[in-house]
Amino acid sequence: MRKFSRLDEPEILKNNWAKWGQEYERERSAGDRQTFKWHEGSYKQILLQLLKQTDEHCSYCDNAHLKRGDFTIDHFKPKSIPGNYNIAYKWDNLFFCCWHCQQAKGRQYSEYLLRPDAVDFEFSKYFSYNFTGHEILANDSASHEDQQKALETIRIFDLNHLGLIKARRFSFNLYEREKTDSAPVLSDYSYRFLFD
Repeated sequence: MRKFSRLDEPEILKNNWAKWGQEYERERSAGDRQTFKWHEGSYKQILLQLLKQTDEHCSYCDNAHLKRGDFTIDHFKPKSIPGNYNIAYKWDNLFFCCWHCQQAKGRQYSEYLLRPDAVDFEFSKYFSYNFTGHEILANDSASHEDQQKALETIRIFDLNHLGLIKARRFSFNLYEREKTDSAPVLSDYSYRFLFD
C-alpha cells in the first residue's frame, strides 16, 4: 500500500453523486438487490481519474501492469451494506483496485481498515517489510492501535497471499538489478513502497 493524494472528482460525480446515491438507497431500501449501475458515461470518466491518481497501480497492493480485465473500482465502504447506500457514488469512497484485492475484500469493512489516501498515511507508520520472506508485517514500533490497523488491512486485502509475495520478490529483484545500470523510473515497477 502506497500513499497517494486524491485528485479532483470527475465533473460527472460532482454534479450527480448525491442524487445517484439517494436513488440507489431508495431502490435498495425497497428490496431491489440488483440496482447498482454505473450511469451512462460515468464509469470510464471515474476509472480514468482513479487510474491517474495512482499512476495505474492498485490503490491497495500497488501492483501495476494489470490486464484490462483486472481493472475494478472498489467501494471502500461496501455499497451493499445498509448505511453505505447513499455514498455508493461518492468520490472519496471509490478506489482503483486490482482483481485480487477486490476479490479478497469483497463486502468486508472495518473501522481499522487503512486508506492510502489518508492525510497521515505512510507505509512505514503502520507496516514493515520482510525483505527475506517478502511479507508485509505490522510495524513493531507502532502503537497497539496502529498495529491492529495494519493487521486488519493485511488480512482484508490478503496482502500476504503467496502470489503477491512472489510478485513482490520478483519486482524487488528486478529493481535491484536495474538500478545498478541506470536510474529506474519508479512508476514502471509494481510495489513501489518497497523502494521509497
